[in-house]
Amino acid sequence: MILNVVSSVTSVTPSTGSRYGGTLLTIAGTNFGTVKTDNPVKIATNGGAGAIDCFVQTIVPTQITCRIDENMKTKDAGTTAEVAVMLKTSEEAQCTSPVCNWSYVEPTPTITADGMTKEFDPDSNPPAWKIKIAGTGLRDSAASGAMSDLQINGVSQTVLSHTDTLAIFTVTNVPNLTLKNLAWNLFFPAGLP
Repeated sequence: MILNVVSSVTSVTPSTGSRYGGTLLTIAGTNFGTVKTDNPVKIATNGGAGAIDCFVQTIVPTQITCRIDENMKTKDAGTTAEVAVMLKTSEEAQCTSPVCNWSYVEPTPTITADGMTKEFDPDSNPPAWKIKIAGTGLRDSAASGAMSDLQINGVSQTVLSHTDTLAIFTVTNVPNLTLKNLAWNLFFPAGLP
């Protein structure tokens, strides 16, 4: 008896991202698991040595979304790599070039000076804090129109409105914005600025 375990990657979107990490990838394919730990994803520049984690956010049998480690060691723009999806059997999902090719780029989004402000909105229901972020390239309007993702203590905040130059978020699940130990991350569609 021969057990043939086959899984394949059919697309990786986008194929480039910030050299600082934080890019959200969508990987389409076949026979993925249904538990986040079933299919670890790595971005490898030298085979397995020094591979960067891409932390799985969602998974279904035909699609994985993962975010490239925002604490990775910065890569030079133009560095090429390969996206590798592992299977529960410790094998790698089949992927032919150029589908799994990856390149790190210099991100173009910026936040303007004094471009991040907060204000309390007592008229909202329930009353809540709003965070406004002003800059350029906050929304990838050239491609999918993907929005920026503001996370506070690992929780994505609700998008109220979003354009290329202004994003407004309602703060949820954060009791007090005046605390000094909050962990803030602003992920642009291409990753970290």
